[in-house]
This record gives sequence, structure tokens and C-alpha cells, in this order.
Amino acid sequence: TKHEAQRDIEQIQFKLSELSGDFDPKPWEDRIAEAEKAVEKHKCAVQEGHTKKSEQIVLLRAAERARDEHTASSAELQQQSSRFQSEINNLIERQRAEKVLARRVEVEMDPIREEVDAIRSILQEKIWVGKRETAKALQLCERPPRSERSSQDLLDELETLKARLAVQRERNQGLSAADAEREYLQARAKNKDNRQYMKESVKNLDLVEKGFTARKRTYNRSKKLMKASVSSSFGYYLRKRRHDGSLKFVEDEEALTLKVSMSHAVQDDGSRAVTKDMRSLSGGERSYTNLCLLLALGEVMSVPFRVMDEFDVYM
Repeated sequence: TKHEAQRDIEQIQFKLSELSGDFDPKPWEDRIAEAEKAVEKHKCAVQEGHTKKSEQIVLLRAAERARDEHTASSAELQQQSSRFQSEINNLIERQRAEKVLARRVEVEMDPIREEVDAIRSILQEKIWVGKRETAKALQLCERPPRSERSSQDLLDELETLKARLAVQRERNQGLSAADAEREYLQARAKNKDNRQYMKESVKNLDLVEKGFTARKRTYNRSKKLMKASVSSSFGYYLRKRRHDGSLKFVEDEEALTLKVSMSHAVQDDGSRAVTKDMRSLSGGERSYTNLCLLLALGEVMSVPFRVMDEFDVYM
């Protein structure tokens, strides 16, 4: 170290002072100069070391300050995180409380809604009754237009109306307003009964019309089936003698059309000739055709028994 080198130099100088008269000091002075140079070099190295140490101390202090700042920032962030977590927990609790409150309010709102609906229906009924009564009142007298006259004008008009009312009362054989109102209420009640009776009559008329429509439908269906049954029976009885035929009822013209094909009336192509004119048939063919027609009509008649005698006299 520096102190050790200084001590060595002092010892060397002391020895040199003792031996100055016996040897040449030149080599020793050179060694001392070299030693001093080494000491200076060492001093420079030491100075550089102190400088680097100072720089390292500065860097260390800067690092310590950065660490302190980081620690403070971490602590602040931790505090903010704790505060945010606390706020989140408070919000969650508040949300739960609000949900509970909302469910409670919803439960409490159900009877209120029912009451509001009942009040709304009552109000609608009152509005309807008001409109109905207004319409009835308008039937008695027209709605007076709004007037911008003064109160004195209205009072004068009221007195005039009272005078006219007195004259009208005298004309009505002295009926008072109460009597007139009573007669009006009686007439109104009678009118209400008449309306109710009319409504029931209309309802009964609707039932009668529905019944008539159903009966008419059944009648038309039965009539159609009877027509088909008579035509089928007519052909059935004709086929008993190897003939054939059919009937057609024309209601609009109130006519009956017969189609008859006799077994012996064969055309050139081999098919049977069909005739609609009974006069083209022989007497026996007409009699048998008429008999088949009467038998077919008897099939759809609700009679316990049938008797026929000389049925073809006028045919």
C-alpha cells in the first residue's frame, strides 16, 4: 500500500545515510526513482479506483432511489388494487342488494298490476257507460255549443228558459219536473224491457233461421237421395224384364224425364236404343214402364201398404 511503500523508502534512505561513505548510491537512487514511479503509478491507480468507487456509489444510490421509487410505486399500485377490489366488492354487494330489491318490488308489483288492470277495466266500463248515456242524451236534445257570452247573458237566458218551462208545464196539465222525470224514467224502463225483448226475439229468430237452414240442408240432401233411390229402383224393376232405364227430376220446370231402353230395341252397332218419348213404346211397354215408375216412387213413400188397381187406365 501507499504507507508501506513510504516506510520502505524511509528505511532505504536511512540505510543510505549510514552507508553513504562505503558504496555508490547511484543504483539505489535509480531503484528509489523506480520505486517512486511505481508509487505514483499506484497513486494513480488508487485515484482511479476512488473515482470508479465514487461512480459506483452514485450508480448504487441511483439504483437505491429507483428501487425506493419502484417500491413506492408498487405500494401505491397495491393500494390502488386494494381500493379497486374493495370498490368491486361494494358494487357486487350493491348489485345483489338491488336484485333482491328488484325481486321484492316485482312481488309487490303483482297485486298493484292486478289492481291497475281492475281499475282500467272499471274505467273502460265507465267510459262506455258515459258514451252510451251521452248518446241517449243527444237523442233527447242536441249538445249546446260552447258560448263565450258573459254570465249576465247566461242568467238572462236561464230566466227565459224558466219562463218557457212554466208555460210548457201549464200546457202539460201542470206536470212538475219530478212528474215529467218519473214518466221519462218509466218510459225509459219500458223501452229497456222492449229492447231486451227485442234482443231475445232476434236471438230466437237467429236460432229459428239456423234450424231452418239445417232442416233445409237435410231436406235437400234427402231429396237428392230420394231422387237417386227412385231412379235406381226404376232401373231395377225394368231390369227384371231385361230392360233398362233412368229418371231425371227437373225441379225448376216441375217435370220428369224418363229414359227407357227396351231389350228388343237394338241398333245397327249392337247397342240398345234409348227413348225419352213414351208414345214410341207399345201399349204393354208403356204399362210396364208406368208400373216400374209407380213401384219406384212407392219405395220412398212412408206408407204401411200400397194397393194399385187399373193403374194404366189413363196412361
